[in-house]
Amino acid sequence: MSDIKPLNAAAAEKKEETAMEQAQRLQKEVDDYKEYVDTLDDPKVLEEEEKKCIAALEEFDKYIKTVTYDIPEGVVFEGKRYSRSDVAGKILYFIGKNEVAWQYTLGLYQLCQFWKNTAETKLTYGQLDSTLRLLEQQKFHGYEEWRDILLVNEYMKALHEAYTKDLALQIAASQKHNAVLERIDLTSKVTTEGDHKDE
Repeated sequence: MSDIKPLNAAAAEKKEETAMEQAQRLQKEVDDYKEYVDTLDDPKVLEEEEKKCIAALEEFDKYIKTVTYDIPEGVVFEGKRYSRSDVAGKILYFIGKNEVAWQYTLGLYQLCQFWKNTAETKLTYGQLDSTLRLLEQQKFHGYEEWRDILLVNEYMKALHEAYTKDLALQIAASQKHNAVLERIDLTSKVTTEGDHKDE
């Protein structure tokens, strides 16, 4: 039960199930793992569990660096065909509405450079994740912006299933690690409080 399933095995499995099925399976794995971790009190055992979680996160990082998604050529929205370039222009407009601190400007600049290059056919997990998170933070005003973000959403549907599966893997690995960290914190507080009672 304490063994964390290798993420590359989980990645292979994800092709055989829908994102919803995978999310349900991963949530059950996380819940079962949390139950197991909650039975642990030995600091050495918890330390070993944390090492396993860190190794799983490192494995995920290696995997996710290799992931790319095919960028759709275009999309039909409200009976009209929009090219990749049309949609990229909308994405660039919305990204450009962000106000960021100096340390984030390079990342946003590089993301905009990517969307400006309409010859690109592949999108990395990081580029897609950043784009979606930036769009998610926006507020949209008026009919044109509402229509344009719905167009972008329709365009992104082609990437949704694969992205959601990869995101679910990341979340599950993080939740398992957090479960161990919380248990370590709890057991160290109990040990510390117990030490003070003897004084």
